Amino acid sequence: MITVTTNGKLVAKRLQDLGGALPKIGAGPIYRAMQQVYKRVGQYPGAPKKVKKSHKGKYERTYTLRKSRDLFKNADGNGYTLLVDPVGKHGQLYGVFVLGDITGRGQSKYNKHWTPIQIVFNEEFAKVPPEVVAALEFYVAGNQGVE
Repeated sequence: MITVTTNGKLVAKRLQDLGGALPKIGAGPIYRAMQQVYKRVGQYPGAPKKVKKSHKGKYERTYTLRKSRDLFKNADGNGYTLLVDPVGKHGQLYGVFVLGDITGRGQSKYNKHWTPIQIVFNEEFAKVPPEVVAALEFYVAGNQGVE
């Protein structure tokens, strides 16, 4: 199972002091960025150049990984979670073999053409307006350890 979570826990105290100003300026851009990560994780790359002999020269897409994605708002209302948890037709969990962990470690050699989620996440969050990023960084840095 692979999850990517944006966590607003560290900013909770400051947000109470501000009356929730940060969610007003940041909720939309953050949600749109997470939607793009969700979309890109579901985009299948081209078929690998070499098909394993065990596949008898055939490469069949089942789109199971695409169907296994879910993006939802965290229960505490602070951020979103992207869940990618594909299960094969024989009940095996295989997301880690296709995507690896968030950085791509553990990805099988056969699946190296898939972009690690961390790269997709970084690319999409680089598009979030600078004022939102600055506000998030300021409040997170100012509230390290606040519960």
